[in-house]
Amino acid sequence: GAELGGAALALIPGVGDLKGALTKVTGKAFNNNLEMVFKGVPMREFSYNFEFAPNNRKELDNSRKIINLFKYHMHPEIADVGNDFIVPSQFQITYMYMDKRNNYIPKISRCVLKTLELEHGDASIFSTFSADEIGAAPIYTKMSLSFAETEIMTKKTIAEGF
Repeated sequence: GAELGGAALALIPGVGDLKGALTKVTGKAFNNNLEMVFKGVPMREFSYNFEFAPNNRKELDNSRKIINLFKYHMHPEIADVGNDFIVPSQFQITYMYMDKRNNYIPKISRCVLKTLELEHGDASIFSTFSADEIGAAPIYTKMSLSFAETEIMTKKTIAEGF
C-alpha cells in the first residue's frame, strides 16, 4: 500500500518522494524480494562432447557410423499419409561402472537429442585424409550432443535416484 501510495503521490508536483521520506522517518525500507512466484520446472538438459581422430580406415568408418546414427535418430519421420511428423527416437542414457549401473551418478530419464554440432578440424588447421571414392575425410572431428529429458523431475523422481 505504501509503495502504491508513494508512487501516486510522487506524480503530484511539489510532493516529492513520499517513499523516501517514510524510509527516513521510520528507518525501514521496503523489501521487494519477499515473494517469488513458482512458474514451473524446466526439463533437465545434458551435454556431451566427443572427439574423433581415427588412425585407420576401420576407425574412420566407425566414427562416420556413430555420427550418422545420432543424426538419423534425432530427426522425425514424415508419415506415409499426410504431412504429420512421427516423433524422433528417444534415448536412454545410463552411467555404468564395469557391468553395473553407477549409482553415484544420478539417473537420467528418457531423452531426446536436441542438438548435434560437428566441428571438423581443430581451431587452427583443417586437414583431411587422402581422398577416396566419396571424398576426403577430416582427420579430426568434434561432436557436441545436447539431450533434454522428456519427464519433469519431482521430489518423487529425485528420491528414486534421478
